[in-house]
Amino acid sequence: MKQITLEWTEAGHKVTHKLVVQPTSQHPGIFKLGRNPDLCDLVFTEDNKISRLHAEIFFHSNQNRFYIRKLPEGLRPLIVDDKIISEGEVPLRQGSSILLGETEIKVVAIVVDPAYLLICPNPKCPNPDPRRAVDAKLKFCPWCGTFVAGGNTLYDSK
Repeated sequence: MKQITLEWTEAGHKVTHKLVVQPTSQHPGIFKLGRNPDLCDLVFTEDNKISRLHAEIFFHSNQNRFYIRKLPEGLRPLIVDDKIISEGEVPLRQGSSILLGETEIKVVAIVVDPAYLLICPNPKCPNPDPRRAVDAKLKFCPWCGTFVAGGNTLYDSK
């Protein structure tokens, strides 16, 4: 299973939404974000600074991870982890922050099975995963910068 869980506040209420890659869908692994319910998988009706079709989150099967990109129809910038994204694509990780219009979206979980993970050896690591698990393709922990390439391996079967 490949899924990404997002969380944001809309009209004063916390919204949590899981995007699950369905291999049988017309556009597997592509999720469009914006205000238009006819064009988008995730619809943000309360934020007028989000374009009708603003961005898309997609699963890159060769890289085995989720990415986000701003679409040409998006009139305002897309900000991911405090970086302005005007073109190209940016990988998402658990803990990423996406600013779409005035709506802040948090990536609270990413599941890509099967997954081999490394455990960050830093006991004070701010990784939101209590296991301190890090993608096995990385050499350094994205949360604290500690070298993890020689660390313990975890097979995550969630």
